[in-house]
Amino acid sequence: MTKIRISPSLTGTPLTEQELKSIIGGRMGFTRNCSCQLYKKNGEPLDEKTLAVKDESQCSEKCGSLCNDNSECYRSTYYYTVTNA
Repeated sequence: MTKIRISPSLTGTPLTEQELKSIIGGRMGFTRNCSCQLYKKNGEPLDEKTLAVKDESQCSEKCGSLCNDNSECYRSTYYYTVTNA
């Protein structure tokens, strides 16, 4: 077996601090979406809500709480997405 040789000209230079900040800075533009669906015992949809959350675990918790607070709710499901705004 032969070793792969990579030309130093292909590796480029490390990113500057400013270049890194511009890449990471884009994270501030993320939009978090949490859609919560509530269902009756027979499987019929009961309600659907859009919730303001900071992360997926909060989406799960809030959706579960909505179901627990509604006497008709048998189960809940949630759909969490993150998009770059």
